[in-house]
Amino acid sequence: WDKGWLVGSKGNYEGFKKLAVHPATVTQYIYNELADDGRPFVLFGGSGGAAQIAYMLSFYGVDSITSSAVVFSGFWMGRLDIGCFDNDSLNSYMHYSDRAKVFVDRSFGFDAQTKGPCGLCDTTFVELYKNNSVSFGGNYHYPNTHVFLVYGGNDRLGALNQGLTYYHE
Repeated sequence: WDKGWLVGSKGNYEGFKKLAVHPATVTQYIYNELADDGRPFVLFGGSGGAAQIAYMLSFYGVDSITSSAVVFSGFWMGRLDIGCFDNDSLNSYMHYSDRAKVFVDRSFGFDAQTKGPCGLCDTTFVELYKNNSVSFGGNYHYPNTHVFLVYGGNDRLGALNQGLTYYHE
């Protein structure tokens, strides 16, 4: 991850969901090779690390090895489609800033200097972005995993409200 787990390869339209396979693979390796048998396996992450945990639990089966997951300071990848393309004022609490739109587009392989579909509000990409949201289409039932969502008074509304979409699934 020379550019971080959040950055996709140019022209590949990977997105956060696909990119999260890398931390999921590392997490599984740590569990298999380094964790103590019979001991609780706990994941702890904030911001981008919180997103990694949410994607790993929802799409990569990491809940089967995880005793507890502590997700703090939210993440803003809950519903990419609403953050990028929804102009409904009733959802304004979930709309992305221009800076956040750059990060979303970078996950799909667009560089920071070129506006991608999120930055341009190109609605032909709505389904692609919706299907790459952490709070859409995954597994959200973890009977053997305790998940703690921790938010503080300084968490920005976007991260808080987007992160709560995961809670409501």
